[in-house]
Amino acid sequence: MYRYPPVPQRSPQHIAFRHSTAGGRRGLLHSDCVAEVAIPSLGVPISDSVLAKIARMGESFTQSRRVLREGVDSTLQVKSSRKILSIALSVWIASSILALATPANKAAMERYYEHFQAKSLKQCTTCHLPSEVKEPADLDEFPHNPFGDRLRKLGEALEHEGKAKDLATRLVLVAKEDSDGDGIANEDEVLLGSNPGDAKDVPAAEAVAQLPAKRAEFQKFLASYRWRPFERVQRPALPKVKNEDWVRTPIDAFIAAEHEQRGLQPRPGASKSILLRRVYLDLIGLSPTPEEQQAYENDHSSDAYEKVVDRLLNDPRYGERWGRHWMDVWRYSDWAGWTDGKQVRDSQRHIWRWRDWIVESLNEDKGYDQMVVQMLAADEIAPEDTNAGMWFEV
Repeated sequence: MYRYPPVPQRSPQHIAFRHSTAGGRRGLLHSDCVAEVAIPSLGVPISDSVLAKIARMGESFTQSRRVLREGVDSTLQVKSSRKILSIALSVWIASSILALATPANKAAMERYYEHFQAKSLKQCTTCHLPSEVKEPADLDEFPHNPFGDRLRKLGEALEHEGKAKDLATRLVLVAKEDSDGDGIANEDEVLLGSNPGDAKDVPAAEAVAQLPAKRAEFQKFLASYRWRPFERVQRPALPKVKNEDWVRTPIDAFIAAEHEQRGLQPRPGASKSILLRRVYLDLIGLSPTPEEQQAYENDHSSDAYEKVVDRLLNDPRYGERWGRHWMDVWRYSDWAGWTDGKQVRDSQRHIWRWRDWIVESLNEDKGYDQMVVQMLAADEIAPEDTNAGMWFEV
């Protein structure tokens, strides 16, 4: 059984930074995040005061960068010019890593508006005033514009009230407001590609004429299913449709609603032979035999189709058919690459174990979450169970 080696403890020659910007001390990163950087000191003696400042939990991004600057400018008393250059280079690398971290609010706004957000609004200046400072240390050097300032203050107010303060919630609350006072609501400006924090960036009359259609399209988009992996899945309400007789399952109601919205008429129901062929190809990837077709045609019970589905789900070929899909998702490959630079195909000798485990797990009806956990840590959660997951190394 393979076990990963323990993570070594950091030596005194490394400085670990951990910045938690939760709460009001946000600095340039105005969202909850954690960043960790290890910087080799290259043998340069560092005073305890600098280590205490840098390692202190809860330091804001701005404070940490200033500590880094102080560490180079004054606290690190190093006589050797070579050592000064080395430590300065290390600190510069760490500062650059932190400075290039994408603000979570910027990413959250892109997730909220998705393709409705113009490329020009995917910049920091959507919420901040333009600044000549290339590497601003705090909000004094890179202040908010009226739109960004409104979002910031609203977030603080919601946090004080103990309410949800995520950016999507705040964007909904300020959608109808006019932060920059140009007569156009914030959300309307975003939909039209104008900056809601710049009063000089006013949508053209031609663009404003398209606003009702843009609003309707965006509202439909917000009401649709959106991939939010960290939120609890909510069952949507069934739409009301005119063709109720066509609806047999809850899914049919959504299809019927789209039919009516697009002016389409549903196709006639499939015959038993076509329906049987479809379910066979979908579940096991093979067509039914003539004998299986005949048996289904002769079964006039109300649950004839359901019995076929249950039988195919219990068929070993079900795991073989759908295992290929999940092997593609998880980047399975028999091929290990070229051997020693020679044009000879080589294979991982034990990779077939992973393939068989995926097939067997599907046939055992394991949940996706269980399969992921077992692939990552089966040797820890069930070290004696060779069927639990990836206890072997491939």
